[in-house]
Amino acid sequence: MKLKRWSVTALFMTAALLNVTAASGQDSSMAKVTIKLSIVKNTCRINGDRAIKAEFGEVPVNKLNLATANVPITIACDDKPQGTLSMELKGTESAFDTHALQTDRQGLGITFTSAKSEPVDLNTFYDVTSKFGLTSKTGTFNLTAHLTSDSKTVLDGGEFNASATLILQVS
Repeated sequence: MKLKRWSVTALFMTAALLNVTAASGQDSSMAKVTIKLSIVKNTCRINGDRAIKAEFGEVPVNKLNLATANVPITIACDDKPQGTLSMELKGTESAFDTHALQTDRQGLGITFTSAKSEPVDLNTFYDVTSKFGLTSKTGTFNLTAHLTSDSKTVLDGGEFNASATLILQVS
């Protein structure tokens, strides 16, 4: 989980002896090596570091596209993040709809909307203040999960599963 980034640049001067054999003898060379890295500080937690579950219950196949599930998201930060706090719902897109999360049932996917009924695309970072209304960068907001199908596949009864990862970052 990316939560806070600091960029640290380390510069190492290395006296690297490169043996080059020439007709007249040996030469030595120096090389400068630059290493860049990010140090991540975990100061925010999603749902108290517990899994978030969305349950649709029993849904008749003919009412599949009407089924929704509430997905409460709680963000708690030790310190107020400096910068923009963004969230991404990272998951595999279904084969029939790039906006839908793939499930383990062919022809069945899950789309998401914000509390403002705006679509939430997979694999896209959103500012939690403007997209989800989280003004203090700490608190709870809701996503709504919607079942969707490709309308070509005949879905049998039974359970299904899907998973995605919520990622927070400060930029």
